[in-house]
Amino acid sequence: ADGGPGDRRSLLPDPGDAGLTRRTDPDVTPGRAAALEALRRAGRGMRLDLALDDAARGMDARERAFARTLAYGVTRLQGRLDHLLAAHVRGGLDRLHPQILLILRMGLYQLLYLDVPDYAAVSQGVEQARNAGQGRASGLVNAVLRAAGSAGAPESAFPDPQRDPVGFLTT
Repeated sequence: ADGGPGDRRSLLPDPGDAGLTRRTDPDVTPGRAAALEALRRAGRGMRLDLALDDAARGMDARERAFARTLAYGVTRLQGRLDHLLAAHVRGGLDRLHPQILLILRMGLYQLLYLDVPDYAAVSQGVEQARNAGQGRASGLVNAVLRAAGSAGAPESAFPDPQRDPVGFLTT
């Protein structure tokens, strides 16, 4: 709910208002759905902690903890995740629908940094793409997550701190 001091509700138009986030599916876990919604709201200017509180309201403690871990992890490692994803998205990340990019970040974070089975991270990302009204992007999500997950995150994939200190610090 909208609330008092410190509650920064976004004044930016929401791409989700076009109906892209309305459909829900029992095949997507509540924690993943809440993390996606919180990240979407945070991208519009809302504080992530408030967005998570709203999105995870009423969930059991385990799902709520998963949503928090996923949302904060994706936010913390966004530069690193984007760097790894960019190698697998033809045309660059800028061409992706913002919600599909969030889904890719969440999926890759699960593949690389959480103890989540690969098939679960990929299939949940595909379902979230379908639920976002971006069904044709589900194939892209599947292919990119499989390729990026297989490639992993070797140190050689990131900028060298001596040759590119800014690139190194942003990944």
